[in-house]
Amino acid sequence: MMFRMQWKLIFHKKAVWLAFLISLVHAIYAFIYEKMNPMVQNMAGFWHYCGLGDSSAWSRFIVILSFLIAIPAMSFQWDVSDNTIAAICVRENRKEYLKAKMNAVFWTEFLIVVIPFSLNLLLCMLFFNHTCSLIPSPYGSAVDFSSDSSWAVGTDVLFPSFFINYPIIYLMVFLIFLGGFVGLLGLALLALSFWFRRIKLLLFVPVFALTQLGGNILFIWSYYTYHMQKGHLFINFNMWDYVSPMSYVGKVYPAFGVFMLILVGFIYWSYRMMCRKEFIDV
Repeated sequence: MMFRMQWKLIFHKKAVWLAFLISLVHAIYAFIYEKMNPMVQNMAGFWHYCGLGDSSAWSRFIVILSFLIAIPAMSFQWDVSDNTIAAICVRENRKEYLKAKMNAVFWTEFLIVVIPFSLNLLLCMLFFNHTCSLIPSPYGSAVDFSSDSSWAVGTDVLFPSFFINYPIIYLMVFLIFLGGFVGLLGLALLALSFWFRRIKLLLFVPVFALTQLGGNILFIWSYYTYHMQKGHLFINFNMWDYVSPMSYVGKVYPAFGVFMLILVGFIYWSYRMMCRKEFIDV
C-alpha cells in the first residue's frame, strides 16, 4: 500500500515524465543517427545499440543522464515542500515510508533508462543487418570478427565467451546493469536529500561532478601516469564504462565494486539515521 502510494506520488510529477520523455527522445535520436551513418551500414544490428558506449550519442547522453537522475530523487524534497511527509508520518510507520520511498525512486530511475533503451535495441535489431562478421573496433577501424576477435575477447570484456556466443542477451544483461547502476545513483541522491531537504538544485550536481568531472580527470591522470609514462596497468575511473558492453581498457571491476559498496554504505547509513529519529522534522 505504501509503495503504491509513493509510486503514484512520483509519477504525478510532470518533471518525472519530462525525464522519461528526454530519455525516450534520445533513444529514438540515437537510432536515427546510426541509421543515417553510412560508415556503419555493414555492421550487425546489435552494434548500433545506443548504450554500447562507442557512439557520440552515448557520450552526450550520459552527461544528460547525470542530471536526469536527480529528478526522481527529489521525491523526498517534494514531500517536505508540500507537507505530504508530515501527514504520512502521523498515520503511517516512518520506516515503512522510507522503504517505500527508496523502492519507488529506484524503480523509477531503472525504468527511465531501461524502457527507452530497450526500444532502441529493438529498432536496431529490426532495421539493421541481423548477422555480419564485421564489427567496429575500438581502435578506429572495422575488424573481421570471424578471424580476429582478440580485441573483443581480451581482459576488458566481462564474460568473453558469453559475449561472442550470445551478443543480444549480453546487451540485455548490461542494460539491466545500467538500469541498476542508475537506480543506485538515484538512491544515493535520495539519501543526500535527507540531509539537504530544501535545496533541490543541489541534487543536480553530485552525479555529474562524480562521474563526468571527477571520473574523467582521474581517468586521464591514471592513464598518463601509470600507463603512458610507466607502462603499468591503470584504473579506469569512468564509472559509466563499467555498465557499457563495449570493451574499454583499464576496467578493474573490484575497483568498481568498491565504489558501489561506498554508495550502498552511504544509502544504508542515511536510512538508519533517519529511522532513529523520533520524527522527521521538516
